[in-house]
Formats: sequence, structure tokens, C-alpha cells
Amino acid sequence: MNVEFELRRLLKFEPKANQFFRLAIVLYELGDLAKNLVYAARFPSYSSAHEKDAKLAAADLITMIHALCIEKGWDFEELRLLGLNRLKERYKEFYERGWREVQ
Repeated sequence: MNVEFELRRLLKFEPKANQFFRLAIVLYELGDLAKNLVYAARFPSYSSAHEKDAKLAAADLITMIHALCIEKGWDFEELRLLGLNRLKERYKEFYERGWREVQ
């Protein structure tokens, strides 16, 4: 399935939203992800259920970020690559400054 095509098709059915509305949804999904990851760590007996919910929240978050990119006219794949390259640069700087693994 072409994710970009399908997401664009689905967005046509939404009422016209502004970027702040989409951003609010992104933040909601981020909060759901954070909550479930914390709960998975804090409540080991329910860890499996919270891990599943965290995975769903991560999927929802990625989808809403992708939708925001479409609405802004940004290429999602280009942004993924840009983010990866920026992370590589930050890691390079961290190592140059003596970054070490936490023991």
C-alpha cells in the first residue's frame, strides 16, 4: 500500500483544519505515547498491555506528523532523512566532546 497516497485520500474527508489543530493532535498522541511507556515501566504486571498501547500511540503520532507534513507541503521522506543526518551530526559532536555511555 502507498501510505502517502492513502493518507492524502483520507485527509480529503476531514474538515479543513489549520496547522494548530493538527499540532494539537500531534501533542495529544505524543502524550499518549509517553503515558503508556511510563505505565509499562511503572506497572510491570500490565507492561504487555501498555507496550501494545505505546506502539499504537507511536503509530498514531507518526501518522499525524505525516499528515502535518502533507498539509504544510513538506516531503515526509525528505524530513526523515534530514532528521537522520542531523542526529548523525549531533552524535559526532557529542563524541568529540567526550560523550560516554552511562554506566
